[in-house]
Amino acid sequence: MPLPADAPAVSRAAKGRPAASKAMVKLAKRLDGLGDYLFVKVRRDGPEQSLTLPPIDLSVGDPDEGVSREILREAFSVAGREAPATYPAGRGLPGLRRAIARWMRDRHGVALDPDREIVVLSGSKEGIAHLIHVLCEPGDTMLMGSIAYPVYRRATFLAQGRVQALPMPEKADYWIDYSKARKAKAIFVNYPNNPTGAVAGAEQLRDLALWAKKQGVFVISDAAYSELVFERQISAPSILAVPGARPRAVEFHSFSKTFGIPGFRLGWVCGPEPVLSALLKLKDTYDSGVSNFTQRAGQYILEMRQRDEELGRIRDLYRRRREIFENGLVSMGLRPFRSGATFYVWVKSPHKNFADELRQRQNVRLVPGDGFGPGGKGFVRFALCAAAPKLSQAIERIRIAAQ
Repeated sequence: MPLPADAPAVSRAAKGRPAASKAMVKLAKRLDGLGDYLFVKVRRDGPEQSLTLPPIDLSVGDPDEGVSREILREAFSVAGREAPATYPAGRGLPGLRRAIARWMRDRHGVALDPDREIVVLSGSKEGIAHLIHVLCEPGDTMLMGSIAYPVYRRATFLAQGRVQALPMPEKADYWIDYSKARKAKAIFVNYPNNPTGAVAGAEQLRDLALWAKKQGVFVISDAAYSELVFERQISAPSILAVPGARPRAVEFHSFSKTFGIPGFRLGWVCGPEPVLSALLKLKDTYDSGVSNFTQRAGQYILEMRQRDEELGRIRDLYRRRREIFENGLVSMGLRPFRSGATFYVWVKSPHKNFADELRQRQNVRLVPGDGFGPGGKGFVRFALCAAAPKLSQAIERIRIAAQ
């Protein structure tokens, strides 16, 4: 059909697609300084199309292995039979919350009231971001490590808070140094740590809790990687297990990393009832809870007879990958931080443009360390979310790029 005579000129190339133009409405200024999300930017850069080498993506921590397909099929079958088709309860299905309470008791020695001290989330990421808006007034200081998961900083920015980045010295195994922290509303701790893989001991968490109580600082513990600890076959310690810490702390957990099912978008937060009720007040405005189907499948996985066997299998798989990759890096003279936890390998860059050269010349994607904050400058992070043969191929390409 021909265009009307008074229609504006449209190029032949533009027909059939929207024109690239400025938004027709003035956007909120709060987004002006936000910038692109680190992992979206890394993946948007994409593989180097001019190379004949097939791409190897070691950038985003997107697990390629988790609970078996047989388990997932059974979980979906149970959910299909039993999950209600009504709106989900904001706090989460009672059965899942009871299963989470048993998990926290069995894995961490923490006794929780499933009706008051647990909230189910669409993954821990959204819960962390929403909690910041619950706690942070404009101008409040939020403490975090100088190497940190980007969501902490970005959500604080959106809440008009201030960030104080605390040192995480390599010589202290990347434990956060809060000794010179300013007066603050809350502190983020993430151990086992993304991106370094560092692990905190129970004594370190006890000292942190005592300091936080004395200073009036609330503790936000991101424990997404608590099960990916390889040197001992137990969970990483929980801040909630520290005597006296529970009134001033919350802890986030994730099915994504624990069970290797990030597509479920399922996690939970444990903590004091007044804080969780305030979080629900905010979440009830933004969402209508987590899909009942997903929650019922998650409950099945937490309660299944072979759960601990599956956790051990997943842990062993990533432990073997770490050994292959770290030994490969050491063989070329690099010094990875041997953390014994998570599926990330943190290593000092052999030269300034290492990350770009590895992508542009060898088609291997990784994440530059400064994307996690000022303390990451000069380092890179590899996510071992690829099969062992691909990791061996990546090592040979890294060997070339590192020269």
